[in-house]
Amino acid sequence: MLELLPLILKRRTTYEFGDKRVSEACLKKIVEAGRWAPSTLNLQPWSFIIIKNKRTIDELMRICYYGYFHYNPTVLIAIVSEPIDSEKRGATGGKMADFFAVYKPMSLGLPAFSMTLEAESIGVGSCILSPEPKKANRILNVPNGRQAVLLVGLGFERKGAFSQKRERKPSSKITFFEEYGATK
Repeated sequence: MLELLPLILKRRTTYEFGDKRVSEACLKKIVEAGRWAPSTLNLQPWSFIIIKNKRTIDELMRICYYGYFHYNPTVLIAIVSEPIDSEKRGATGGKMADFFAVYKPMSLGLPAFSMTLEAESIGVGSCILSPEPKKANRILNVPNGRQAVLLVGLGFERKGAFSQKRERKPSSKITFFEEYGATK
């Protein structure tokens, strides 16, 4: 039996990356994990751009919200939101565009999370960043109707790097039963 929880508990954000490069074999596994991420109605509303050019990485990091907290990774993977067929009928009987307006952001976050878990499982550090989409689109030459919404930074943590303490709210404060606010 594979246990996922230990991997989730071990995974953390890498803030300072060293110069060691991520191998092509590792990168292929990480992208494959993103490709197999679940999505609403299996629409897979994404494409990925792999960025290794240091100047491009630096330019993208400068337009990320809180990107200045990070020392540049050696590779970035941009997750690009792809358009959906807005006339396709959804499982609920409504138009897909209405349904997917809520679920598309979640669907786009799942490949990023899957990539970071795979990275952790093979010893590669990672972070998830939010760029300013219009600027990221310009830098990456993303066509109209699509949007670079997330970046996954990959690399190996620099020795002596800053590391944020991981804390979570207690389960008793965020878990309810049968209705909001109800405890056992």
